[in-house]
Amino acid sequence: TYYENGQLHFLTKTEGENSWIHKNYYSNGQLRTSEHYKFKHGRRFGTLKRFFEDGQLEEVIKYRNGFFDGKSKKYYENGQLKNIKIYKKGQKVGKWKEFGINGELKKVEIYIDGKLSN
Repeated sequence: TYYENGQLHFLTKTEGENSWIHKNYYSNGQLRTSEHYKFKHGRRFGTLKRFFEDGQLEEVIKYRNGFFDGKSKKYYENGQLKNIKIYKKGQKVGKWKEFGINGELKKVEIYIDGKLSN
């Protein structure tokens, strides 16, 4: 599908029976999201990347068995790290860190089995 200005809006393609790539673009042609997934037993495995309109990376999230799983990172438009989150089977776990726009550590939260412990 395309925007009225002729720029590509989104593109989905399969790679074999259980794998696909989906890309979504801003109207200026910059990549907005990039998803690459494989399905096993009906569950999603893969990575989602989101970008700001200028092309700078905004966020990286991983999926395993259909859930958020592993370390997720989000960035400010200036490229500084905004937060780090850790998931296990979709639940919040470990140290979640939030940073200010200049890189200073602002907050730390510790999660155990999806519940805030501090």
